[in-house]
Amino acid sequence: MTSGIYTISQVNNTLVYVGSSTNVERRWTTHKRELRNRCHHNARLQEAWLRIGEDAFLFSIVEVVDDPEDFPEREQGWITFYDATGYSSGYNSIKAKKFSTWKKRIWPKRPATTPRTNKGMK
Repeated sequence: MTSGIYTISQVNNTLVYVGSSTNVERRWTTHKRELRNRCHHNARLQEAWLRIGEDAFLFSIVEVVDDPEDFPEREQGWITFYDATGYSSGYNSIKAKKFSTWKKRIWPKRPATTPRTNKGMK
């Protein structure tokens, strides 16, 4: 299990997507599943995947980052390095988010108990 910054890049050009994860290998699996099932959150990356095929993409770890709180700064550094938000150079649509914001958006807390409702006839 590797924690850090990763890229998804096309092997025949310089287009790149930069991301971060506490488990890069698991995140790659999720990306691949979503791309194969045509439900990836990044429409440009999805379109390219469908147009040129899975074999045209390379998944790479560019930096190991142990503390998730460092993700936004390190990820933004790589997004800037690759110009990954530029239309002709990357697939990222936004700058890196704060880890706490990202974590809350991806992993919302669930209530300890689910409220029960009385359904049916009385």
